[in-house]
Amino acid sequence: MGYTLDDFGSLDALGQSFRRVLLAENRSPRTVETYGEAISQLSAFLETDGRSTKVSEIEAAQVRDFIARLLEIHKPATASNRYRALRRFFRWAHAEGEIDSDPMEHVKPPHVPETPVDVLSVEQQKALVKACEGVEFEDRRDMALV
Repeated sequence: MGYTLDDFGSLDALGQSFRRVLLAENRSPRTVETYGEAISQLSAFLETDGRSTKVSEIEAAQVRDFIARLLEIHKPATASNRYRALRRFFRWAHAEGEIDSDPMEHVKPPHVPETPVDVLSVEQQKALVKACEGVEFEDRRDMALV
């Protein structure tokens, strides 16, 4: 993707540089994708609101607005995931001298409530144990795991 002089310092342009850093750090493809999505989503959010996407002009309030918007349409875990990705990105941009201060320095992560795991009923537990009965290797392995 070619950038113009006007794009210098934009989320999209610096996002590409950050992607190269993640690849050089041998981060997993999913991590690189997730971090890139967070940056792209923040950029789209700011553009939709008519705000600047220049990294040096992004403020904590704008990041909070973005996280709040995510919480309206996604689960808290998704918003938390995007928060962590953006936190890492802005720390990197600050360390690289791309920005004078990290706009997320005082932005707290969204609360992610614990979601209890469903417990098997007694009937389901009995059926699980029954399915593991037998003398074959797989049966014994499965029973040991259960």
